[in-house]
Amino acid sequence: QGRDGVWAHVIEQSFAPKVLEPVDVVVGNPPWISWKNLPSGWRERSESTWRRWGLWQKKGKTGGTPMGDISTLLLARSIATYSPNGIVALLLPEGALINDPGNRALRRASLESIDAHVDIYAEETIDFAPLFVDDFSSLNPFPDAATKPVALYVQSGKKAQFPFPGIEWERARSRVSLATTMRFKEAREVLKTTRHEYAPIDPRDQQSAWRPAIKEGIEKAFGRVDGPSYTWGQGFHTRGADGIFFCEIISQDPYQGNLVRIRTRPDLGRNTKGLDPVETLVEAKYLWPLVRGQDVKPFITEDSGLYCIVPHDPDNLTKVIPRKQLVGEAPRLYDYLVLQSHL
Repeated sequence: QGRDGVWAHVIEQSFAPKVLEPVDVVVGNPPWISWKNLPSGWRERSESTWRRWGLWQKKGKTGGTPMGDISTLLLARSIATYSPNGIVALLLPEGALINDPGNRALRRASLESIDAHVDIYAEETIDFAPLFVDDFSSLNPFPDAATKPVALYVQSGKKAQFPFPGIEWERARSRVSLATTMRFKEAREVLKTTRHEYAPIDPRDQQSAWRPAIKEGIEKAFGRVDGPSYTWGQGFHTRGADGIFFCEIISQDPYQGNLVRIRTRPDLGRNTKGLDPVETLVEAKYLWPLVRGQDVKPFITEDSGLYCIVPHDPDNLTKVIPRKQLVGEAPRLYDYLVLQSHL
């Protein structure tokens, strides 16, 4: 069929990475394919690589799922293999900066194995620092793509420091066409830019979403704030098991030991609709008022009347309570969770 010429390119692309010496700059546009959409064979073969660079989103002692996409993996590959002491600049989906929990591992800004399964791969930790971001998400240059792009520039071998600079790109006028044949000088005439300083939205948590920082000062407090009016992040993800963690408090006052009686709401979870409600006593310390998207209105949140079981450190909600600690501090809650895990 006259297609044999493709093999030269296949061999070239397979051979070059094996002999390429470290370089100063890597520039690329990796594929954006989420983990769940990758072929099963590729997922199995690549699992050890995700673990090797600390990108595996763990669910328990042995399980885990990387909730980002392959572009995250290729950023790590570019830093560790091709430019461990240089600059890597890749076009990535916007989620690299804001998805939570999907890209928290990336925003650690450090490549290191955090899994006992891959001790055989243990290498020196490689830190990298975000240098700059070109944010094209408002511009939406790829209207057929499900996600929006940003160009992220990182310096490997350095610790992350915040804030770091960036530019948000937008059309100067709405619906201005951007032809693929346009030269950059022509495109510049129909675009406008806004400079921002990007930082984690939670100063105590580097892995929280990296968004434009709002400058302090009385002018900003009473005047117009640049950038989006709202920002959001995923509070938690139960893989459809919301009905195990969502509940109503049905006791009027706490019992001895600060216990409260709850009734679970399995009807609220995608994968728990067939379960029967459970009434039980649990420790009140690990119940939080539940706010869902439907409860959020401009400048106000409505009371849902529901609570969520959150077995995390109340002073650091990113930290899951270890099993031994939960058994000692909240044995009733532990028994309930063990029972649900067997249903």
